[in-house]
Amino acid sequence: MQITATILEFDRANKNNRIYPKETAINIVNSINCPDGIYGTIGVPGWHNANQLDQISHVVSDAKLDEDTNTVTATITTLNTRQGTILEQLITAFDPIEQSPFGFRPTGDGTITDDQNITNYRLISVDAVLNPA
Repeated sequence: MQITATILEFDRANKNNRIYPKETAINIVNSINCPDGIYGTIGVPGWHNANQLDQISHVVSDAKLDEDTNTVTATITTLNTRQGTILEQLITAFDPIEQSPFGFRPTGDGTITDDQNITNYRLISVDAVLNPA
């Protein structure tokens, strides 16, 4: 199954009151648009489960930055795995299933500024969630 999903809003506060600047959104798009895309899981995996093979449900690819809507969209392709099958069922039952980036800011390098801007973000995965930040 393949869907197109919004995975990020930039230059405005999200539900956690954090702001991903356009430069961070561009870096996320570039991370996704590598030759093999980037993997995702169902739910937020936590550091110990990020990209464990038995948890991967989909591949995220073909990311696009839309400056008119301040969003990043991407193609989500479910995999022929146990988790991929579950994700297809969830997409059918809870349309839309939303996508949320999962990553970190390297210690001493990335910051959340006083105005909640997130800089120097390293993307790990893009995960299927019901209530993204």
